[in-house]
Amino acid sequence: MGETKLKRQSIGTDMPRVCARRSTNLALNSGGNTLTWNTEVYDTSNFFTPNGSVFTVPETGLYLITICIHFTSPMTNIRNFVTVAIGNGGTQSPTDFRLQDVDSFTGGDPSRPVETFQVYLQAGATISFDLWIASTGFSIMGHTGNNNASSKVFITKIAN
Repeated sequence: MGETKLKRQSIGTDMPRVCARRSTNLALNSGGNTLTWNTEVYDTSNFFTPNGSVFTVPETGLYLITICIHFTSPMTNIRNFVTVAIGNGGTQSPTDFRLQDVDSFTGGDPSRPVETFQVYLQAGATISFDLWIASTGFSIMGHTGNNNASSKVFITKIAN
């Protein structure tokens, strides 16, 4: 019987990548909330300027995007979802698409919904995120001390 070998794809160190997060909590309003990121953890290709909401793609290629939202309190039966706007460098309005609903959390855990997707982007394209929520009085968590329980975005080029 033949042997099955799995090949692990590694991302070259020359591939553009960025990780941005909240260092402080962000209060949310009912309706759409543009997510701003005030700390760069790393940024190899000038994707992003801290305290902003827009990421600008440095090179054309296939990108892996992961967004993690950590709420400061449980979101029991509160309907909410994240949309992503992708523009092509300002020459036309952004294309919005809705990620999976972040819906009906119960119990004492503030929950950390994570959404990961791949998208082919042209150099100069812009990416921004909005969190839509059906209630007020909630916040997303900023980085608190030495833990990973903060809201953050990772964007990595994975192929040309």
